[in-house]
Amino acid sequence: MKIHVLFGGSPQLFETGEELYNAYAGLTCPRPETELIMKPLKVGLTELEHYDYTYFQLLNAQQASEGLLQAEKEGADAAIMCCFFDPGLRNARGVCRIPVLGLAESSMLFASLMGRKFAIVVPRPGQIPVEEDLLVLYRLRSLAIDHMPIRSLRNHLSAGIERQPDETDMEVAVEDFLNVSRACMEDGAEVIIPGCSMLSMALALANVTQVDDAVVVDPLTSAVKLAEAMVDLGQGGRPWISRNLMYKSPAEEDVAQIRKMFGLT
Repeated sequence: MKIHVLFGGSPQLFETGEELYNAYAGLTCPRPETELIMKPLKVGLTELEHYDYTYFQLLNAQQASEGLLQAEKEGADAAIMCCFFDPGLRNARGVCRIPVLGLAESSMLFASLMGRKFAIVVPRPGQIPVEEDLLVLYRLRSLAIDHMPIRSLRNHLSAGIERQPDETDMEVAVEDFLNVSRACMEDGAEVIIPGCSMLSMALALANVTQVDDAVVVDPLTSAVKLAEAMVDLGQGGRPWISRNLMYKSPAEEDVAQIRKMFGLT
């Protein structure tokens, strides 16, 4: 089984930290026969700060959709958008014939199985509005803690083309995550989700799987395990997605025509 994991940033940013991303992929508990192929978008954002801006999010989401479509063309059995905003996910699901998963949706679903209430910790305040919207979009708001279900690190994590976070940055982020998570636990959180692939990678490499008695759900691991299950359904002759309404697939000739109209080949 081949699963393409699409890093939600630029090729240059991916190349800077490729060794770390591949190490992270190896910690996601894939089956022995599952091959995780880490890939960048063709074009993507170059700074973590860029994700704070709604217009930049839109441009990145369009490239994310294209990346998921390309994964299918390259023979992947499933594809994962490795950005906690789940950019382009729903759009690609309507035309992709392979399962496509996102970090936010997958980890929230896993968290709902592991405890009564969860909270999400993000690296920067600018990410909070987007992820609050995702809670509502995925109809999971009632499963998150009532008071401030999404909270930012106090020392805002930054990264970009000029410099990836070094070991000291990661140590600070991990300690900050633990402190913010404990505050969430005081408000009823039983499960904590790191709401960014960069942050979740730092935690995975530091082997942070719990905060005291609360579980830390790794978003990429959640997506990998769901992708494997959905591929199994398809290979077993069972549907893995409903094509009735939301994910109704357009005719291939219509896809080609509309893509051409928008200048996409």
